[in-house]
Parts: sequence; C-alpha cells; structure tokens
Amino acid sequence: MILAADGRKMSKSLGNVINPNDMIAKYGADATRLYEMFMGPYDQAIEWNEDKLAGISRFLNRIWNLAESYLRADGSVAAETIDFKDEVGFETQIDREMHKTLRKFDGELDKRSFNTAMSTLMECVNFLNDADRQAVITQPKYTDLRHRTLRMLTLMLAPLAPFVAEELWQRLGEVESIHRAGWPKYDPSLIKDDIVTIIVQVDGKMRGQFAAEAGLDAAALETRARMENKQADYTHGADIAKIVAVPNRLVNFVTK
Repeated sequence: MILAADGRKMSKSLGNVINPNDMIAKYGADATRLYEMFMGPYDQAIEWNEDKLAGISRFLNRIWNLAESYLRADGSVAAETIDFKDEVGFETQIDREMHKTLRKFDGELDKRSFNTAMSTLMECVNFLNDADRQAVITQPKYTDLRHRTLRMLTLMLAPLAPFVAEELWQRLGEVESIHRAGWPKYDPSLIKDDIVTIIVQVDGKMRGQFAAEAGLDAAALETRARMENKQADYTHGADIAKIVAVPNRLVNFVTK
C-alpha cells in the first residue's frame, strides 16, 4: 500500500490523496511509473515522497543526456586532453559491464523486484557517465561500441520507462517499436568472475592493460601483451632484453 506523505492511509476526507495525473503533468508518465517501482518492495507499505519522485525524474534526464552524448559524438574532444592509460581493453571493459548488468537485471525482473532492478540500472548509468569513460567512448573509433551499449541500455529501460525508451529506440535508427524487439541475451564469456586485468609495463612503468582469463601462463600472457598492446609502439623500437610475465598480474617488457 502506498501511504500519504503524512504516513496515513490516503483518504479524501483527510485531504492527503495524491492525484497521479498531477504527478504525470509535472514529471511525466515514465518518471511517475519509475518512482512507483522504485519506492520499495510491493509487499511493503511505503509513504509517498515527491522529492524522491523528482530524483527519479533527474535520473531519466541523465539517461537521456548520456544517450544524446553517444548519438552526437564526433570525437571533438582533443586527444591531448584525454588520459589514455586505461584505454587498452576499453571495449571489453564496457561490454563486460553491460552484460553483467543485463544478467543481474534479468534476475531482478524475474523476481518482480523492480526496485532492485532499477538500482542495477542506476549503477550501470553511473558507470557509463564516468567522465574518463565518456571522453574515450565518444572518440570516432568507438561508434559501434556506443551503438551497442546504448541499444542494450535502451532495451533494459523499455519495461520500466516505455515512452523514453521508444523515443531513444527511434533515435538509434530502429523502425519497429522497441516493444516488439527481442530481449537481449548476455554473453556468459563476458560475465565470468575469473577475468582479471593484466597490467602492461615497459621498464617498470605502466603503459596499458587488458582483460584476460585468470590462470594464463607466462607465454600466453606475453603473446596477449604483444598482440593487444602494440608492444612496439610502447617500446619505440628499442630492443627487448627480457620479458617478465607474472600470471594474473602483469607483463613487463625490459629494454636494453
């Protein structure tokens, strides 16, 4: 039961009834719907709080602004203003976060735990809104990554905020309604907990990183480091004296 803001049962005689039409006119249908889902578990009574509804409206605006930044991205941020030290394995990092979010989101929807499903989506949006990630993902070479990330985010949003999701879906170039689209499936290989981050060093200084399966031996790590981190670019043509590979941790190219 949704109680009035004063903690009592809503009643016309008490003058504490909330008219949903008023909330929809002020905040929109999707924000009102989302707030009702986010208030708490359906088996618990909870008091109405318009301030929290306003917070949900701001959350929707954050999603909209994130989507706009992806759709309008033109790589206008100057390269020298971006810290690229974490860019290696960037696509894997983003894809993995999206698929882990989808797996958790699926589970919460199955349990009709809409409040925790929304919390999962909020965490994902916070992750994507990180300024450093935004600076990298809006570069021209990440057009495909932006599209599939926004597509999955929009599909997850659709059961919760159908009108905003439909508009974003059209902006993605889709013709048929999002509510006729197939539900996405997460990739099990991207949500394994045995994925580790391997640091790449040259003469002991960090030059990059990549995601790898836990337990790879030194030879496999060396091969991955050479392949994924353009080792020659980092060493600037210098001869390699030795390579130190520590499983699950790092690969260090030592130059002569």
